[in-house]
Amino acid sequence: MQNLNNNKTLNFNILLNIDNISNEITPDSKEEIKDLKLNLSLNQISKETLENLNKELNQGIKPNLEFYLTEFLAFNPSLNIQEFSFSKNKKEIKMNANIQAFNRDYQAKATIISDEIISKLFPSTIFMGGFDEYFIQKDGKYVMDLSISDTKNDSHIKINGNDLNLGISLD
Repeated sequence: MQNLNNNKTLNFNILLNIDNISNEITPDSKEEIKDLKLNLSLNQISKETLENLNKELNQGIKPNLEFYLTEFLAFNPSLNIQEFSFSKNKKEIKMNANIQAFNRDYQAKATIISDEIISKLFPSTIFMGGFDEYFIQKDGKYVMDLSISDTKNDSHIKINGNDLNLGISLD
């Protein structure tokens, strides 16, 4: 559902429920995701920028993503994922997240909770260089709390309350 805030911005609420997604990776391997649920809202999305982006995409023009990101950020958009969950091999993964932008500043917070260590559910994450280490065990689950902030006064990435230094700048 979408509604118009004013003539310049849109709000979207998206609800999605899928019972089963199957994918045969190889003839001997079948991946199944069950009970996928998504509930998210996008607020303060620039109507004109979205229309221009859609127009370029429909014309086969490769859009300038930096330009569009700057245009979208000018309206202080927000994304709120109230729920994103699914099951794989009878193990559930849940996530919620909130991203807010104010001019060129932004903040993002997300929590991922899994019944199983991620690399057991998705073996390809082994190639992500120790992705499992970012999850801590809590109440029999694997949990990652992620916080990203890039403002004039503060720039950080925190995982489970600890600063993460990747040797890169958020600028």
